[in-house]
Amino acid sequence: MRTAAGVTEGPIRVTGGEWRGTLLFTPPGLTARPALSRVRGALFNIFGPLDGATVLDFFAGTGALGFEALSRGAAQAVFFERDGDCLEAIRRSAAKVRAGERARVEAGDVAAGLERVRGLGADLAFVDPPYALIDGEESRPGFLGFLAALPAGGAVRPGGLVCVEHRRGVRLDPPPGYEPDDRREWGQTAVTFFRTRGSA
Repeated sequence: MRTAAGVTEGPIRVTGGEWRGTLLFTPPGLTARPALSRVRGALFNIFGPLDGATVLDFFAGTGALGFEALSRGAAQAVFFERDGDCLEAIRRSAAKVRAGERARVEAGDVAAGLERVRGLGADLAFVDPPYALIDGEESRPGFLGFLAALPAGGAVRPGGLVCVEHRRGVRLDPPPGYEPDDRREWGQTAVTFFRTRGSA
C-alpha cells in the first residue's frame, strides 16, 4: 500500500510483543539501512522485558528499533531522524499502532536532538549511524564525542545501556563515561554494548 507521501507499508515487520507481525512504513526506495529482522529479534531476546523503559533511537531510519521496544513494553521511545521521508514513515507507523505520546519524534540533526533530551535519564539507547561515521578516521572522533555526551548530559541514566550497530571487524572501545558490556555479531553486522558508569 503506497501512501500519498510515497512511504509504503512493509517489508519491515515488528518481530515480537504487542505489535508482533505489524508492517511498518518505509521510505521510497528504502534508502535507510534498517536493522535486519533477525538482528532485532536477537537483540530484544537479550534485553528481556522492557516494561516501563524509556528508549532512545538515534539515526532512527524507519524507527524499527524504537517500535520494537514499544511493542515489547517500553513506556516511551524517542526517535531521532533528519530525513524527511524517514520522518514521515515513523509518524505514519506511530499512527498505525496508535502509539500516541509513547512515540516522540525529534526531527533534525542528532546533536540538536540530544540537547532536547538532556537530563531525560533513558534506560536504553540504540545508535545505528551510517557506518562511515564509525569507520572513518576523521569522523570517528566526532562520533565518539557524541556517544560520550549521552551520559554526560544525562540523556541516558547511570547504569543505562547503549547499543551501537556497526560493521563487523570494527572494534569500538568505550568512550568516557562508559564501561564495556558485551559485543555480538550476526553476519556482517556487529553490535557493541556499553554500560554507562554509575548505578541507577
